Amino acid sequence: MPILGLVSVTYRKLSPSDIIARAARAGLDCIEWGSDIHVPPTDLDHARRVGDMTREAGLTVSSYGSYYRLGAGQDFAPYLEAARVLGAPVIRIWAGTRGSDMTDDTTRAAWAAEAKAACRMAAGQGLTIAFEYHHGTLTDTADSASSLIKAIDEPNCRLYWQPEFAKSRELLLSDLDKVAPWVDLCHVFQWNPDHSRRPLADGLDVWREFLSRVPGWEEKPLLLEFVPGDDPHLLEGEARSLREIAGDDRALKGV
Repeated sequence: MPILGLVSVTYRKLSPSDIIARAARAGLDCIEWGSDIHVPPTDLDHARRVGDMTREAGLTVSSYGSYYRLGAGQDFAPYLEAARVLGAPVIRIWAGTRGSDMTDDTTRAAWAAEAKAACRMAAGQGLTIAFEYHHGTLTDTADSASSLIKAIDEPNCRLYWQPEFAKSRELLLSDLDKVAPWVDLCHVFQWNPDHSRRPLADGLDVWREFLSRVPGWEEKPLLLEFVPGDDPHLLEGEARSLREIAGDDRALKGV
């Protein structure tokens, strides 16, 4: 059964309780809670409450969307502890403070060593580390991302994936093929090449093709992000489109 969810930072202006209610009403399964607004690493009691509220609503916590960055001089321990009490099996982190073409080999090695240490800390709690796949970091290209994962060489080091719609469809598929063995979560949205947002319904076939390249995608979280206009009222429609992409028969029930 596909695991369908929502990235909480899609709705930064909404409270956790409102996000939970809307996600449940939309028939979603899980939420990725962001560390910047909804679940800061400085308030463990709040993190525990949000995790409990999520599960009480019949949802799970897919992941903790942290803003921990390699090379930024941050302490990883608070993010790890917040993820633990939240009940998140995965901690999203960022692969550095600049893009791969601006990073020398010495810095890459230092960031890989920092990530290795974070992975080992997370493994002690049974958690996985997954890098945001994003420009301005060492996961800005498929070659750089796969090289980083190999350099870290820890079994609990994985990747998110999201498309850069400024690239051609062919190049996106080629890139995805290179990193697919490490992809455990996808951020799902539809954009024009200029990054203007479109309804997910416009990308059903594109996303089906993307997912066909990811081994075992049927059991990995597919998380809605960048809803057009950040409009909460569009969530149920976007969730229906996500179910259509995933072949989830709940799409036929008008959930």
